[in-house]
Amino acid sequence: MFILTAGALIYIHLQFQIFDLAYQGRCKEVAVQKLIDDNSSAMYSIHKLKSASNLGVKLLGSSSRMQFMDGEHIVRLKTPVQTVEKIDLALSKSTERKQSFLASILSLRSQAEAKSIR
Repeated sequence: MFILTAGALIYIHLQFQIFDLAYQGRCKEVAVQKLIDDNSSAMYSIHKLKSASNLGVKLLGSSSRMQFMDGEHIVRLKTPVQTVEKIDLALSKSTERKQSFLASILSLRSQAEAKSIR
């Protein structure tokens, strides 16, 4: 009878430990989920503050001293005419390469064909 009682008490003690560990695990899951939610909220707030719309309102608002430049503050640079002509000449040259006779015969060309779907 003593062995049966001791075995029953050990079994009950182990069951209590199992339920206690499950409860502790559930509490930790809730804490982790709360941290994830707080992190998501903080990241949303950071992205909202970094957004172009928010920065535009903050930097160009009526209380800010910043503003867009007007036409009087734009600097215009003049380049020599020779440089512009060289650039135009370089851009206008075609970059076609001449193929040899053998390469033009052996080249594989695909032809695009449209097929109707029925």
